[in-house]
Amino acid sequence: MNKNTSPPRIAEWIIRRFSLHYHRLPALGDLEEYYYEICRESGIKKARRWYWRQALRSFPKLINNLLYWSIVMFKNYLKITYRNLINHKLYSSLNIAGLTVGTTCCIFILLYVQDEMSYDKFHTKSDNIYRIVPTFITQERTLFVTGNSPVFGPMAKEEFPEVINQVRFSRYGTRRVVKYENTTFSEDKFIWADSTLFNVFSFDLINGDPETALGAPNTVIITEEIAEKYFGNENPIGKSLTVHFDTQYRVTGVIKNIPSNSHIRPDFIGSFSSLELQSSGNVVNDLLSNMNYYTYILLRDGTDYKEFELRLNTFFNNHVGKVLEGIGAKASQELQPLTSIYLTSNREDELESNGDVNTVYLFAGIGFLILLLGCLNYVNMATANSMNRAKEVGLRKAVGAHKTQLFKQFIGESTVISIITIILATFLAFLFMPFFNTISGKELNIDIFSNPILAAGLAGIIAVVGILSGIYPAVVLSGFRPVETLRGTLSGGSKKSAFRVVLVSFQFTASIVLIIGTLVIKNQLDYLQNKKLGYDKEQIITFRMRNQATRQKFETIKNELLTHPNIISATASSSLPLGNNQSGAHHPVGEPEDNIILLYGQTVDNDYFDTFGIEIVKGRGFSKDHPTDFTDAALINETTMKELGWESDPLGRQIEMYTGIDSRKTFTIIGVVRDYHFESLQNEIRPLMLYNSTPFRSGYSIISVKVKPDNIQDTVEYLKTKWA
Repeated sequence: MNKNTSPPRIAEWIIRRFSLHYHRLPALGDLEEYYYEICRESGIKKARRWYWRQALRSFPKLINNLLYWSIVMFKNYLKITYRNLINHKLYSSLNIAGLTVGTTCCIFILLYVQDEMSYDKFHTKSDNIYRIVPTFITQERTLFVTGNSPVFGPMAKEEFPEVINQVRFSRYGTRRVVKYENTTFSEDKFIWADSTLFNVFSFDLINGDPETALGAPNTVIITEEIAEKYFGNENPIGKSLTVHFDTQYRVTGVIKNIPSNSHIRPDFIGSFSSLELQSSGNVVNDLLSNMNYYTYILLRDGTDYKEFELRLNTFFNNHVGKVLEGIGAKASQELQPLTSIYLTSNREDELESNGDVNTVYLFAGIGFLILLLGCLNYVNMATANSMNRAKEVGLRKAVGAHKTQLFKQFIGESTVISIITIILATFLAFLFMPFFNTISGKELNIDIFSNPILAAGLAGIIAVVGILSGIYPAVVLSGFRPVETLRGTLSGGSKKSAFRVVLVSFQFTASIVLIIGTLVIKNQLDYLQNKKLGYDKEQIITFRMRNQATRQKFETIKNELLTHPNIISATASSSLPLGNNQSGAHHPVGEPEDNIILLYGQTVDNDYFDTFGIEIVKGRGFSKDHPTDFTDAALINETTMKELGWESDPLGRQIEMYTGIDSRKTFTIIGVVRDYHFESLQNEIRPLMLYNSTPFRSGYSIISVKVKPDNIQDTVEYLKTKWA
């Protein structure tokens, strides 16, 4: 027949698509026969109209039959699946157990990765918020710092119309004593922020006025948790907190507890005006001095932040470029998108400990690999068990079952198993979530209804596990020939056996890789716990000096503590050996002016080296017998000595500390200490200089006491009574 006289394609497709397979060919054949007969007698138009009427009339019945028999077959598939699970208990249990363990691990990793990737996204303007961070380059090294000058944020806002607003944060020290009436605690999350805080960030102020809460000096905003901690059920607004025994802060606002997925998580936010910062009147000096402030800006929609970053650097270097070139240094300012800070920023003195995007990718890869291993285990066991189901397949095919129906049946079985797996895995994840939160330091929970990403992830796991685990066994089983299966002459075939060998080999390889990775991590943890740091950390008790009055009489405190028979020695310092150490520019006297070295600094007293067991390899430590030690002497570590090329004779050499653009303080080297780790073990030991005092420090802040191993509890109680 001519193509133009063939039945309507769409109508034919409707009948073909919705007819049951065993009715399809007879129905189409009968309709086609009648169609061509009408064509011959009455013409093609009438025949086409007739064909469409038949298709539309039969459509409801076709749909009804299709749904009915689909439900019947679905029930049948469920029965068969249930019987197979019951009749092959060991096989089913091993399959479900393997998939459940893999899926449980996947759920934990999914929640972990989701949390890591969600940092700071709860701020409504997060896409337009950036942190400005400086980088300094000298001949020796590149220094990536987080703090900026207190004047740079306001200058950027004034200079560039793209900057809608700016916020500065400051953090002094690590702990502050806070008191309200008879309630006193030592707090470590007290920071200061500009009054524009709520114009940039979306911290939820539930009590107070966001426009004025941080407007006046000596005002503070607290979290709900802190409000309950200090004030109970009282309204905290208007009440005063005593900070460090001598400063009154009036509570002007209460914010909801800051989400754990924020890289800024203070408990107290004091008004920035409380710091009473003063400009020196010299722009260059202001831009390069006191760089301890975290500066954030809010850009207008549509601003290309990379292009803006170039203009910001031009502005910055127009002011300070020549001065830095004069001392052999360079500097730049970088814009960090708010939502990328937690995972990509690893600069010095971050507000909070940050994560690592590579770790997130690694965990995601491990999660997928574990799930894949569970699926491959299912595939291997299903194909190994295929001979047991060969006769079932043969009988079904002998009575008319099509390959497609068998394929759907086996995919359905794997999907049912994946659903059972998800239910069991979700239960296990819920059961072990507290343990996972403890080891991960997170506050995760399983709430499918309020977490659409988790719900989508679980649905995706069902689909992936059901299809990935079932597709190969379904292809293999549905492809059996009924004659061979019923005669018992079925052979596995070399190609299928080879494929199973590949799967098993991959399973073993991936498992070995995971085991090796676990052992490597264990060795890393053992290394961290047992690594010699270069100083004694055992039997050392530390406590912080609370205020300036205590700092001024620390010698009296030390002498009183040493009267206890269990206390071996005591020392005062600005930080612990592994602590928060600031770096600064220094110049070796006698070297060219552009020879600038960045040195980390610790301020320590005369007994520091004996108390912590830090070895002095050349020269001597600080001594009261040399009065100038307190003002003009310093010790360096071996790394500093080597970088300066002073191995032969470092004693008596002098190093100048930059205390401003045009001002320096000279220190004479009286000793060299053996290198010790004063930063994370991820970093190489860097140049360090130890002072008895510096122009930047008003005194020591920590007292460390070395005690005898006997009766430690009694010694601790004694220290508590003295320090209460």
